[in-house]
Amino acid sequence: MSDMSPEINGLGKALCALQAQMTSVSKNAQGYNYTYSDLPSVISHITPLMAACELSYTQTGEILPDGTQALVTTLYHYPTGQWVRGRYVLISEPQPQDGKKKNINANQAFGSSISYMRRYALCALLGVVQDDDDGATASPMGQSTPMGADEFEQRVSERSRLIKDIQRLEYEKNLHTKHISNLRKKHIGTNNLQTADVYKLESYITRLNKFEGEPEGSEVSEKTQKNGKKAAA
Repeated sequence: MSDMSPEINGLGKALCALQAQMTSVSKNAQGYNYTYSDLPSVISHITPLMAACELSYTQTGEILPDGTQALVTTLYHYPTGQWVRGRYVLISEPQPQDGKKKNINANQAFGSSISYMRRYALCALLGVVQDDDDGATASPMGQSTPMGADEFEQRVSERSRLIKDIQRLEYEKNLHTKHISNLRKKHIGTNNLQTADVYKLESYITRLNKFEGEPEGSEVSEKTQKNGKKAAA
């Protein structure tokens, strides 16, 4: 699952410049019958290139609506404030690598999952590839590709559609400005639809469809009427 800022032209240009300079990351760690690039080597490889292109990133944890834990990786273009974000579900159960269950506890398994997913997320988001010289090429790390311009535009269009649907529903439900603000903050986490996560916008639409509306006599703000009529047009 991924999301992005309303505008991504500056970020896209910087990402294009980054990928033009990007070389493959040498594999320096040994796994089960394969070698791979560990997290420190990936970070040391991308950091100076990102700085030159005025890009930075953060990686944090998040609980998704279904209760699963995910790693949230966000790429920033700080001159414009534009960003793109990806969520990757974390697997905490120890996974057998050679046909046998590894004798590690849940915390160790979860830590391994975070380290692996941090590498995978960074490489997927930036378009980093590894030297293709081993049997692990079926791993997601060996298949990472950058998000294309068409996909960027498609997701920007999807966000615009969701925002129009929300404005239309808020108008149709006869919601007052204060009530709209409270509902958005409760269900989306912000009153600004442009910066909200897409999956939260979708969830909010579902809630609005079930909402009975304001009591008779409630005053709908002029701004809500204007946005709702425009979205319904």
